[in-house]
Amino acid sequence: MDLNHAANFVRVVDTGSFTAAATDLGASKSFVSRSVSHLEEQLGVRLLHRTTRSLQLTPAGRAYYERAKSAIEALDEAAETVSEEGAEPRGLVRITIPSDVGGVITEAIADFCKKHPKVKVDIVVSSRTLNLVEEGIDLAVRAGRLHDSSLVAKRIGSSEARMFASASYIKRRGAPRTLADLPAHSFVLYRGIASLRLDGPNGPVRVELEGQISVDEMPIAVGLVRAGAGIGLVPVEVAKLAGHLVPVLPKYGISGASLSIVYPSARHLPHRVALMRDALHERLSAYFAEL
Repeated sequence: MDLNHAANFVRVVDTGSFTAAATDLGASKSFVSRSVSHLEEQLGVRLLHRTTRSLQLTPAGRAYYERAKSAIEALDEAAETVSEEGAEPRGLVRITIPSDVGGVITEAIADFCKKHPKVKVDIVVSSRTLNLVEEGIDLAVRAGRLHDSSLVAKRIGSSEARMFASASYIKRRGAPRTLADLPAHSFVLYRGIASLRLDGPNGPVRVELEGQISVDEMPIAVGLVRAGAGIGLVPVEVAKLAGHLVPVLPKYGISGASLSIVYPSARHLPHRVALMRDALHERLSAYFAEL
């Protein structure tokens, strides 16, 4: 079977007409039409209902299109990967990271860009769980269990959150000595959460907090804690990077979820994306192991 016929058929469906497909391919409309007709003859089925105004896939055409499109995309990606092997990596890598762990990744990405100056990196910081395929994302850093079976995950480590305050806050308000002291203190509440289940030396305990400020982005919350606005529950890795934060009741905290680098399993990763994935995994795994 001539794969060019299959590729031409996919282009017709994607563009919505023989005319548009011919323009994309730099060929004549009659050439594209004959190519699809040859494909139908080879398969022994009709793939398209043709009218003067529109094209409509037959059930057989829909089934063939879905499989042919995936196969052609895989071949294109394989060709791209082979062409990149041995050559200097170049092109765009899009990565999405949650705001509460973003600071940990910046040095790793900066070092990667120094090593591979022709690779461009687009970082999407979002607290939403983005659809990687629909939004054209190559890699994502995510916490917790994956609910999408189409994704592959490489585990980085586990995040853990503990309470921190600034030296100025401790000087002004004093440091809590027991959990019973917490209600008398002011907290910077992350996403308005005022009731926490903390893990402690004698098991989990629930505490109720009071906060004048609530914020839904971790970098802003950390900035407020550093500025003395109150005590904050901050991921240990973020507090380490932020610096100038004093641990509060360090025996109590929240065991965080597992962190992973994820990517679509159906996608053959371009060489530049695989390099970025491996660089982040190596750097971040070592970082979390030291916490």
